[in-house]
Amino acid sequence: IVAERERLSAELVLLPTPEAVLAQLEVADAAARSAQPDVSVGAELDRAMDVVQQALADLHGAIADRYLHVQA
Repeated sequence: IVAERERLSAELVLLPTPEAVLAQLEVADAAARSAQPDVSVGAELDRAMDVVQQALADLHGAIADRYLHVQA
């Protein structure tokens, strides 16, 4: 996880004004690191997956808002 986050951070800093995306990357990284559910407890695993998936969706949203947003 650390190597992947560092690789992504290194790429993002090359883009214009990456601050919000970098912040969301840190949130997603923290969510992935903290997700250590007891895999024998289905509800705990489901909650951990939901937290990680939401963090990744928020990261996607930050990237889309910053770099793909098209104003009419």
